[in-house]
Amino acid sequence: MLQVCVADVYLSKDQHTMRPTIPRFVSILSRSEVPEKIQARIIPRPPLPSEQPVAPTLVDHLIARREQRLQKYLAAQRKAEETGALKVEAQPWPENLRIEPIVKRDAFAKVTKEVRMQLKEALKER
Repeated sequence: MLQVCVADVYLSKDQHTMRPTIPRFVSILSRSEVPEKIQARIIPRPPLPSEQPVAPTLVDHLIARREQRLQKYLAAQRKAEETGALKVEAQPWPENLRIEPIVKRDAFAKVTKEVRMQLKEALKER
């Protein structure tokens, strides 16, 4: 991996010569050429977006939680049927908490304008 080192240049006030550009001050060094004392101060490059793990969204968390609650409810319902209990102790996902799927614009690209609104309304949970 190559590192960049910038040199310090001091110009006197009475010099009226053309000043060099920034690339003139920059020299690229390999990591082995950098002294060990300075290597501790080298900041590693940030990870590329492709290297970063994809963070789950809020919708992903809610869908996972809904699945967990549904599994608990179904297990409690089976247990209640086996024991002959009248009431199931676990509760299913609350009806007032709806998770609508995220539909990208590309999904509706080939649909005619008249049908598009009907499809959008049909995708929304009621």
